Amino acid sequence: MYGPERIHPFRTPRAILLAQDFSPSFLRKVADLEVPITPILYRLGGIGGGSAHSLELVKEAVASQKIPARAARRISLMAASARGLSPEELAAGVQRTLMPQACPSVRGYDIAGTTLSRHALGGDTYDFLRRDGNRLWIMVGDVAGKGHAAALILSHFHAMIRGLAASELPLFQLVGKLNDILSRALPINEFISFFVLELEPEKGIARYVNAGHNPPALIRMSGQTEFLNGSGPVLGVVAGSVYPAHEIRIDPGDTLLLYTDGATESQNADLEEFGEERLVQCLREVAAMRSEQGLAKLQRFILDFCGPVPRFDDITLVLLRRIPDRLPAV
Repeated sequence: MYGPERIHPFRTPRAILLAQDFSPSFLRKVADLEVPITPILYRLGGIGGGSAHSLELVKEAVASQKIPARAARRISLMAASARGLSPEELAAGVQRTLMPQACPSVRGYDIAGTTLSRHALGGDTYDFLRRDGNRLWIMVGDVAGKGHAAALILSHFHAMIRGLAASELPLFQLVGKLNDILSRALPINEFISFFVLELEPEKGIARYVNAGHNPPALIRMSGQTEFLNGSGPVLGVVAGSVYPAHEIRIDPGDTLLLYTDGATESQNADLEEFGEERLVQCLREVAAMRSEQGLAKLQRFILDFCGPVPRFDDITLVLLRRIPDRLPAV
């Protein structure tokens, strides 16, 4: 893993190289790259002679390879910092790299997002992708299931989106392609709910496609509530499914909330769900706030409702607000 910023490698990697073995000549070439590098070597070990495997740190890898001293020092330092981490902790670190490190800055808009995972490895995701013509994609997804399997599916899903995005397909075709690929690749009973919105900031035009996901809630500046309805099936179940595209306008003062079902299905001690109606009521209370503050308050509403009851699902929230011509006091 290496990166020009030389930041924590599990949070800002620029490359992850996986292979059964690396030759000394390859390691020398990696060490000579004109960027700071922090390689970490692992081997895949069996568990109890069965088909299960674990990720084991190769603590003595440096001694067996003739590589430059500067690379050896970096490997030793990273080995020391990674020693003691479980495979789940390592995987969780890699998963964090797939999540946005910061929300995009878009003139005239205020955007914030967060995921509260139930465990170290979660099945929720959100992401942003800038497109030509000053467009922005905002995406939220939820993988059926949790743990390592969901995390692995999410990592492939992120890569698929970026690969297909390069073709500049319209949203409905891109989502259809994602579904066709996942329908062939995912095991039975595995699927992904997914929502993607393409924003043209200057015009306030938002096109969206929904694949079996919770419809986002839009609070107009007038106080009127709308839902971004219109959905196709979840991804990965029926190949050849059609995904309709829709278009709305986001005006100054409007606030849009994208979320996963962990928000509405969170329960309190009486087994009462937080619910869509309560979520909209809370959204009304934060609609005039700046997005980061409003998002923090929404989280608090949900967690206070649950009280001491453990959450059974991940919660993802993305709040987008088009700044009004005149900012209210907060």
